Amino acid sequence: MISKKTVKYSEIAKDPTMRLDAKYWIRKKLVAQPKKQKLAKLIKKLNKENAPPGGWISKDRVGDKPEAGKTYALTGATGSRCIANGNSWKESEVEDTSGAEDLDGRSRSVCISSV
Repeated sequence: MISKKTVKYSEIAKDPTMRLDAKYWIRKKLVAQPKKQKLAKLIKKLNKENAPPGGWISKDRVGDKPEAGKTYALTGATGSRCIANGNSWKESEVEDTSGAEDLDGRSRSVCISSV
């Protein structure tokens, strides 16, 4: 296994400078690595970037939640009532699941999920 500090000749050949000094490649490898960020900081950053002009208010919270024992459509075709299309849990509730079985008796759990 090749170490991350190892530079292949093919990498040097692809580089427009074709430099052979070690400092250049060490700096290049270090800069190429993404900076790690804590999840809490990332969430704060995303909320700040995507906040509405007036800031978040209590009305913006998601009101409905899935209920135990009910079946919801997680994915579906364009325009269908499902979570993936942006519908609420209540709107994505599946009323009749009796037809959700294939001919061989297996249920189609890919599109429908019970909570």
